[in-house]
Amino acid sequence: MPNDNSEARHISPVGLWTWDVQRDLAFTDEVACQYFNVTAREGHEGRPLNRLLDAIHPEDLPRVDRSIKDALGGTPYRVRYRVLSRQLGERSLLASGRCFFDPGGQPTFYPGFVIDVSGLVGTAIERLSGQLTVSRELASKIGDPAISYLLEAAQFEVDELLSKGGSRLN
Repeated sequence: MPNDNSEARHISPVGLWTWDVQRDLAFTDEVACQYFNVTAREGHEGRPLNRLLDAIHPEDLPRVDRSIKDALGGTPYRVRYRVLSRQLGERSLLASGRCFFDPGGQPTFYPGFVIDVSGLVGTAIERLSGQLTVSRELASKIGDPAISYLLEAAQFEVDELLSKGGSRLN
């Protein structure tokens, strides 16, 4: 299992996921698939959330479980954790999402994103911020509010890192 950034450099650092809470199906894009040890087909068809949680480092899993439970109660989801990726080795991720509820107050959909923050410092964070700005402009042109929301949330997280001097996050 690689532990450096050699393979991770070749993929986007941002992966997308959506959890259909009522059916317990988690869907991922190709980037998130690599972090959570699912194939692209499994990511597109959806898998039970526990299948993705299996990739989270055992020391971080209780904190992630608490954050998910809090989000199902209406709290915004933002958590850093490590995954044990078969393709990329141990990676540090920043995850952010939001749970949506039906008119009766039951959780329905829970979309979000993960950013690989393994070893991010200074110029890498600045580059990511620039890429997110361009991506937000493109999302605005295509008029997809879900993508715009996710990119805006990612931009907020990256800008927060920049405001803290781009310190190393692991």
